[in-house]
Amino acid sequence: MIKLIKKDARLIFKSISYKYLILGLLLIALFVNVFSYIIPMILPIVLTYIVVTNSFNNDALNKSEVFILSLPNKKEDIVYSKYLLVIISLFLSLILDYLIFDVFKIIGVRKIVLQDIQINIVASLLSMSAIMPLIFKLGYSKLRLLYPVITFFIGYLVYKNDSITNLINHGKESLLMQISHKLGILLYRFFSFNNYDFTNISINIYLIITAFLSAIIFIISMYLSLRVYKNKDII
Repeated sequence: MIKLIKKDARLIFKSISYKYLILGLLLIALFVNVFSYIIPMILPIVLTYIVVTNSFNNDALNKSEVFILSLPNKKEDIVYSKYLLVIISLFLSLILDYLIFDVFKIIGVRKIVLQDIQINIVASLLSMSAIMPLIFKLGYSKLRLLYPVITFFIGYLVYKNDSITNLINHGKESLLMQISHKLGILLYRFFSFNNYDFTNISINIYLIITAFLSAIIFIISMYLSLRVYKNKDII
């Protein structure tokens, strides 16, 4: 499985156009002040999507599945490696996101906050959970125009329905935020957090709950992909 991830990484690095990479960084530098609120929230999502879908695209172009399965690899290994690639790509993208905006803070751009990380984790895991079973079932090429639409739609829903933003801007509490709020009060009283605001504790609990639920959905998606891919004939 690790060898499959290394294979994906090598192909992705070989396919990178450094001209477009530099152009992308220049565009971020030019528009970072204008879109300083939104860029930190979408950059890791976009990078994770590009890495993972490029991996599937490379496999489709090179017809790698037949060759990989002719080696001592199981179909489960391919599925596990792709899902692990999502986690690795998301983790590295978050680090890159932090480093970029840590540099840009010298020109007055805001720093990365925990909410940015939460939105990226939730949106990335949910969008990948939606499209990967489809890719394993139908292949990448057939619905390649639909996958970015699904990713954008899920990312938009996560951002639009983010309970922290709604709480701060509109004073509205979602069901999850209400649960987190009650847990925050309990922890505030039980541990006597006299120097802490229980609202902040509630928000942190909400971040943990949403990330945990997204991880569960991601695992369910992996199970579905395993079921689908095991029954798929590779020609």
